[in-house]
Amino acid sequence: MIAFLTNRAWRQLLPHLSLVTAIRERGEEVMVLCPEQIVVDVRDGQTRFRTTVGKPFAPHLVFHRLSPKEEAAIQLLEAGGVRAVNSVRAWRVCSNKVLQALVFAQTGIPHPPTLFALGGNYNLPVASPLPGEQLVLKPAHGRRGFGVRFLHGPVDVCRFLEASGSGVLSPYGPLLVQKFIDHPARPRHHVRCHVVGGKAVSAGRLFARPGRLVTNHAQGGQWQAYDRIPPAIADLAVAAAGTVGVDYAGVDLIADAEERWWVLECNNMPDLRKPMMLRLADYLVAQARQVREGCTPQGEPR
Repeated sequence: MIAFLTNRAWRQLLPHLSLVTAIRERGEEVMVLCPEQIVVDVRDGQTRFRTTVGKPFAPHLVFHRLSPKEEAAIQLLEAGGVRAVNSVRAWRVCSNKVLQALVFAQTGIPHPPTLFALGGNYNLPVASPLPGEQLVLKPAHGRRGFGVRFLHGPVDVCRFLEASGSGVLSPYGPLLVQKFIDHPARPRHHVRCHVVGGKAVSAGRLFARPGRLVTNHAQGGQWQAYDRIPPAIADLAVAAAGTVGVDYAGVDLIADAEERWWVLECNNMPDLRKPMMLRLADYLVAQARQVREGCTPQGEPR
């Protein structure tokens, strides 16, 4: 049995309903729950879960679509021995662009030079290693392109922070600075590659609206799917997803003027577009069956 954990606001979203239907069509039971409907029962050296109406809750796997503020539910289920997709560790890395930058640097994934000041946003321009560069100022924990600003050099960063009154925290939280990666093609665009179970299953380009640099779909970016994923994109996206440890992800990449590919970020909760959603349903069912049969997620006997 697969538990689909989401919040009340998101449980009726069409992509979520479609994924539940696809799982059931593959012969697997799925229970849709909100975190507040789960009870943790720890006694006599054992951990059990049940619902608030007293029904036993013992999923083979939990798939979740939650906000970072709701992490505790997944953390408790994992600690109780339930396989989570994605894991808490992967979720934390993907929710923090600074952690991603560190992980990418340690594993050789090409990623824009990044600067983050633990002491607060006003410290960002100080000792910046990127003088004179075109820069991107973005929230460390941001999503969907909100709060992104394009600036030129540390002086502009300082002026923007002073003018906005950001102080230690902006409206979007702590900020980081990255080198701006651009390409001559217009309109500006980046690539989103969907990875499921270590395989690139679909991809496309997101084009910025005329006169804009932000390419995110939530900011008006226009999606154009690839008929066939270019091998260089697929290989780099799979490597990036594997580095942060996600089961499924939307990996954002961009090519520079020399046609070198850079990984912008690994999104652990991408839009569930149909090709990816169907492959994700296959993957979740296969993983639940492996757990039920007493195997590890890699298919090895316990």
